[in-house]
Amino acid sequence: MKLPRASSRSRWISALLLGTLAAAAHAARAPVELAAFSKTVELTPTVAMSNLAKECSVASLVSERVGEQLQRNYRNMKSGDGLPKLTGEERGLKLSVVNMFGLGGGNYSGPKWMVIRAEVVGSEGVVSARDFRRVSVASFSGLFMGTCHVMGKVAAKTGADIRQWLRQGAPGTPIPAMDEEDDVDLRSEQAPAPAEPTASDVAAPPASAASS
Repeated sequence: MKLPRASSRSRWISALLLGTLAAAAHAARAPVELAAFSKTVELTPTVAMSNLAKECSVASLVSERVGEQLQRNYRNMKSGDGLPKLTGEERGLKLSVVNMFGLGGGNYSGPKWMVIRAEVVGSEGVVSARDFRRVSVASFSGLFMGTCHVMGKVAAKTGADIRQWLRQGAPGTPIPAMDEEDDVDLRSEQAPAPAEPTASDVAAPPASAASS
C-alpha cells in the first residue's frame, strides 16, 4: 500500500487510530440485559387513525410478536402495561409504531411494511433508541395470508431485529420524541417505501390550459 506523503501522514495515522478505537469500542459493548418490557405500544396519531391499525389491532399485534422474540433471550424480564420504576443499571424497553403501510388483500395487494421505534430506558430516561423497518416479501406460501397475518410476520421479524440489536449492546443515541414529522421519514436501506405524491411530483398544466 502506498503511504501518503509526509505532510499528510500524521493526519492519516490519526484517522486510522481513531477508526481502530471506535471499532474496538463498538465491539466491546456489553449486551443489554432487559429487566422489563412495556406491553403498551404507542402509535403516532396518523397510525392510530388508520383503518389498518384498527382492523389488525396493531398495538397489541406488535406487543405480542416482539414480546415473543424477546422471551428467547430475556426469560426473566418483567412485562406489563408500562415500565416499572427502574433503578441502578436496570434497563427497560418500550416500543412505538411510527409508520406503516398495508393494503387489504394480503400479499396479492403488494408489500406491507412497518416502522417500529425501540427505546432502551434507564433510571435516567432514554439511553438508546433506533427505528427498525421491515418489508414483507411475497412468496407462494404467503399468497393466501390475510393482511393482518402478513403484518404479524413483519412485526415478528422486526422483533428479531430488535432482539439482535439489544444483544449487540443497542448501539445508538437518543432521538427526538415521537411526533407527526416522523411519519414521513421512511428512509431505509432494506427497501424503498411507497412515497406519497408531493407538489413537486405533480406536473404543472400547460400554459394554454392555465390561461383558459
